[in-house]
Amino acid sequence: MVSVKVNTLGQPLKGIQLKLNYDKDILQYQTTEYTTVGNPTNFSNNTGDYINFGSLIYSGDGLLNDNTEYKITFIPLIGIQGTLGLTSISPTDAINKDGKQLKINLN
Repeated sequence: MVSVKVNTLGQPLKGIQLKLNYDKDILQYQTTEYTTVGNPTNFSNNTGDYINFGSLIYSGDGLLNDNTEYKITFIPLIGIQGTLGLTSISPTDAINKDGKQLKINLN
């Protein structure tokens, strides 16, 4: 399982999209679980090599907060000795309440 927790750094976050790359020869995607507040549209799209996932609040005053978390579950297709190099994550997009794009830092 890969767990991604959002730290807004105090920004009023309305939406975020991330990309999780994975080794399709070793891992088979199962599910994405979302922990979000309010009523965002949560999404996850598996392309076979990577998964686009995130949340977007279309209307209202709701914001994504520091409790926003995504858990992406895989099934190993072969015996795994270690997890190093099986997945990597890259930022795609984040917007604030004014619709302006934010920079994403991955730690």
